[in-house]
Amino acid sequence: DGMNELNQEQFDNKFETVKRRFQQFGDRVEFLRMTSEETSKVFEDNSIENFITGIPDMNEVNMDLDNYINFFYKSARLIFKKLSKTGYAIFVQTDRKINGTWLSKFNLLTNISKEFNLNLMWHKIVLQRDVGSIHLQRPTFSNIMCYSFTNKPGRRTKSLLGNKALNSKVPVEASKEVFTKSSLPSNL
Repeated sequence: DGMNELNQEQFDNKFETVKRRFQQFGDRVEFLRMTSEETSKVFEDNSIENFITGIPDMNEVNMDLDNYINFFYKSARLIFKKLSKTGYAIFVQTDRKINGTWLSKFNLLTNISKEFNLNLMWHKIVLQRDVGSIHLQRPTFSNIMCYSFTNKPGRRTKSLLGNKALNSKVPVEASKEVFTKSSLPSNL
């Protein structure tokens, strides 16, 4: 998919594109461009009201499978630890096929969420390619998952979201569908 071939300028451009998508929320959204390690030093536990994030894929951090799973668990634990008891953590993740084995990031996140007594509010499937398409290393869809300690899921939206990505891991139409003022809980 070309993610491991992006240079810093391309990552910077992607970051700016994502920021533009969330402009409609005004000062309700703050962008933090830091690692989970840096975040853990800056913010107290249970102090961040909401997260919308994606933990980098294995090829983006250049790790073998064991190190990547440890990195993924550590990152998710830090996010859940910093999440407010009234907040939401939304993850956009794409599974991988590694040496013939499926790595389900939905499964990893859900296992970790149980350690923190978090509930899965909703899980959306976002098509990255046309139905019936095949990719050797990864599925042709991404997962968008929302976890919370005490909240409710909010207004119901489609479970299967579509069309192809345009310079992004999250298809534009899917992000419009999920990340709109009317479909998110009121505190997000």
